[in-house]
Amino acid sequence: MNAYFLTLKHLFWLFVFSLVISGCTPPPVNVKHEMTPGLAVIVRAYENAVHQTRQDKDKLWHHGRLGNVVVNIKGDRHLGLCYHWQWQVYRAVQSVIKRTRWRALGIAINEGGFYEHHAVLVYRPDRTRFEDILEKPYKTDIYILDPWGSGKPLIYNLGNWLKLPVTLESPARLTQIKISTPPWKIL
Repeated sequence: MNAYFLTLKHLFWLFVFSLVISGCTPPPVNVKHEMTPGLAVIVRAYENAVHQTRQDKDKLWHHGRLGNVVVNIKGDRHLGLCYHWQWQVYRAVQSVIKRTRWRALGIAINEGGFYEHHAVLVYRPDRTRFEDILEKPYKTDIYILDPWGSGKPLIYNLGNWLKLPVTLESPARLTQIKISTPPWKIL
């Protein structure tokens, strides 16, 4: 009689498979047709930052939920939690944003919960008042720069990004990001 049982290896791959099929997420935005000169500069800085981060020889960058597991288990040179990516992206766009009419700030959803997530929000303050950002998330000129899930420089409009969490534990909140000290040095 052949008894079949699940080994740790089977459980691991079952977990990975369940993560892959669990989300039906909105697609990122193709902003190429919507690009104003200011946004184009920000997007180039963002794409370069993600590329350079992935090429970092001193740190091993991961992404997505499985990446979080690796970072939390191995630590040390392993980075890639959402707020690590947020800091990298914010630092990169901050250097060029002063030349544009755009602003960048942090955004967090499900803060304090299991599905907590952080990214960078960019918007034009001459088109959208700060107070209206979360009140009117479907405006087309509010974008989220969020490479965490794929390790690629994906861009979402705010309305679509707000649909990403599987579970909403607490609403989105705008945050400040300090670029003076990387978040992995604080711990």
